Amino acid sequence: MKVLKNYLPVVLISVFLFTVWNGCIKAPDLDNSPEITNISLSKNNLRQGSFTEDSIIFIIEFTDGDGNFGSKTASNIFISDSRKENLVYEYKAPPIPEQGTKNGVRGTLYLTMYSLCCFTENNPSCCADPLGCPAINAMFFNVKIQDRSGNFSNSYATGKIDLMCL
Repeated sequence: MKVLKNYLPVVLISVFLFTVWNGCIKAPDLDNSPEITNISLSKNNLRQGSFTEDSIIFIIEFTDGDGNFGSKTASNIFISDSRKENLVYEYKAPPIPEQGTKNGVRGTLYLTMYSLCCFTENNPSCCADPLGCPAINAMFFNVKIQDRSGNFSNSYATGKIDLMCL
């Protein structure tokens, strides 16, 4: 018991200093525009086919300094296809409740994209005939997000994806 009494002041001072130090840690200073910090994919290949025949999951990590990401009505995730200029897939993430977002938000979006079409310059629509398309369309996506203030994030490129056309 006497040994415990000797250490009690040291323990109390340590707890006090830890509490004071921990209370002084500043919240991260995030920009009001959203930022994509990382994107990973569930796999690096996808089969051409009907709507739900195959899929790939995008795991999008992001921050938003003013915490106003998401929308009930407007698209706010934009995924550009590298194979064709101006081909953009639009998605909508639900709004993040603003309560408690004063210091911004960090989050992860899980977005499922279903089968895509294979095409070539000579055959710009879906390749129904596998002989008319190459066996593999190599591609990647550029992803952007937008908050409710209209601020766009950085554009983040995924790794290479092989679209299997056969």
